[in-house]
Amino acid sequence: MIFACVLAMSPAFAQASTEEDGVAVFFNLCGGTVAAVETPFDPSAFKFTKLGPDVLKKIRPTEEGPFWDVQSSRSDLRGLAHIWTNGNCTFELVKANERATREAYDHQLANFALEIGGIVERRPDKVTLMEGLPMTSTEWFVTAPDKAFLLGLTTYPKMRFMTQHMMLMRKVR
Repeated sequence: MIFACVLAMSPAFAQASTEEDGVAVFFNLCGGTVAAVETPFDPSAFKFTKLGPDVLKKIRPTEEGPFWDVQSSRSDLRGLAHIWTNGNCTFELVKANERATREAYDHQLANFALEIGGIVERRPDKVTLMEGLPMTSTEWFVTAPDKAFLLGLTTYPKMRFMTQHMMLMRKVR
């Protein structure tokens, strides 16, 4: 019994939320590729599977890959990651709590800005009604003396077209 309690409290066995895992994947993958800033991340907790051309054609007929299906072994995370040829990086979270996703994103964004020595400027939210529900898009500019990035988060109260929330990072200078 005591051994089981110790294992449950161990970081290796710690349960993460879907929202925390999704935001962690985004900031590690996109932060590492777009901004050369890697955040703490346990890659052994995730499975990345490159989508084949047949699957990609079915789910994204107008886009080119590669896309990676991402799953977590410690939460219900399911997502789709893509590093675009134009330097953008996106992570789409299939299903997660909207408020918790925004809170996790805000926390990791603050850490990202601190890591690059940048200042965060949040733009006003853009809210669009889709099927009577609010789809909220938020942009942030993170500006450091020698570089700047645009980050975005679009959330929706329910899953639609296999995605509920989308995160974006792009270098603007």
